[in-house]
Amino acid sequence: MKVLVAGGAGYIGSHVVWALRDAGHQVTVADNLSTGLRSNLPTDCELIETDLSDPGAAGVLMKDTPDAAILLAGAKAVGESMQDPGKYARNNLAAAIYLVEALTQAGCYNLVFSSTAAVYGEPKYSPVDEEHPLDPQNFYGFTKWEVERLLAWYAQLKGLRPG
Repeated sequence: MKVLVAGGAGYIGSHVVWALRDAGHQVTVADNLSTGLRSNLPTDCELIETDLSDPGAAGVLMKDTPDAAILLAGAKAVGESMQDPGKYARNNLAAAIYLVEALTQAGCYNLVFSSTAAVYGEPKYSPVDEEHPLDPQNFYGFTKWEVERLLAWYAQLKGLRPG
């Protein structure tokens, strides 16, 4: 299977890339390398250095339409999100919109999105499960929650299969 991993050069992303590659999948990584490293990736893995918050970047990734995509890219510091919400709006929300739009236009409907427990806010009970009320307490959690909602709408409107 051809899999696009957005944010694949970071810590979590690179482990996902190695596992996919070891399972026999053809993996392409899209990463701006702001926090990830090329050296984290297998040498036989294609790396496209790009910034998904650029409106045209995601379309370039569709030259060889993937069968599935995994969205791990984005900004992730809670404190910073409160100081620089624009960065989080661009890197988390806009980038997700551009990628999902490019995927569905290219005919790729399988997407795994890495969210965060920050969408739940302060736990109302423990352990927190997926039925827990959503109540993000910071802009980072808000952006991840909004992407979850965006994906639900794309599932209804465009046939996206988020997981």
